Amino acid sequence: MALEHEDGRLFLYEVWRSQEDLDLHSQYPPLREFLDGIDEYLAEPVDGYFDTMISPYPA
Repeated sequence: MALEHEDGRLFLYEVWRSQEDLDLHSQYPPLREFLDGIDEYLAEPVDGYFDTMISPYPA
């Protein structure tokens, strides 16, 4: 999910089934190449964080 704030900031919200799935995704070569060069496309550095979602749905 992506949300754009009034000031132009973009908030990306992703939910992964497991840390292992996220780790595998993060090593996907086209994604890795994009992320390694992302600063070329941005006016400011990325400000990111990870958190754990508490969900009523089974794991």
